[in-house]
Amino acid sequence: MTVDEAARILGVEPGAGADEVQRAYRLRARSSHPDGGGADERFIELVAARDALLAAPQRASSPVEVPLPPRRPIARWSWPLFWTWTALLALAIFLCAYLAPLPFTIAEPIVRFPLLAAGLLGYALTGRRGLLILGLVALGATAALGLVFTTIGILIGLLLMVPAVFGLVTLGQGTARRRGR
Repeated sequence: MTVDEAARILGVEPGAGADEVQRAYRLRARSSHPDGGGADERFIELVAARDALLAAPQRASSPVEVPLPPRRPIARWSWPLFWTWTALLALAIFLCAYLAPLPFTIAEPIVRFPLLAAGLLGYALTGRRGLLILGLVALGATAALGLVFTTIGILIGLLLMVPAVFGLVTLGQGTARRRGR
């Protein structure tokens, strides 16, 4: 990568100082970091551009070799794994709903559990963060009600939900990473 290309990626002049390069990098890295919903490739490109500009601040067009970090492999998405986590989640929801007293009205679990399932399963299939947030909010409500109205059914259901939630979230992260979200 040349210094000119690196400067273009970061949006600075080729002869920019280290402070300006770092400031431009931080600004762009916030929105491009994979943990914040950005794409891995874009973030790696930003890191390489920053390193190239910091390594050769005076050479405007000479190529600078900056080694890229190794790419993390994306977990393979599999339907059998998806259906396994879905079945475990369905069993956990059944235990929480069937073996627990109704805390408020019959409508409350009828609304909460489909939102929980739709959020988590939707995130596993599409990788959309909004669905993950929906599923986690419904999971939080289920856990809070489980702690308030503690029964063995709710506790067993919540215990079974833990691996199902982690499995579905992991599948969703792989989906989001593949789609560049």
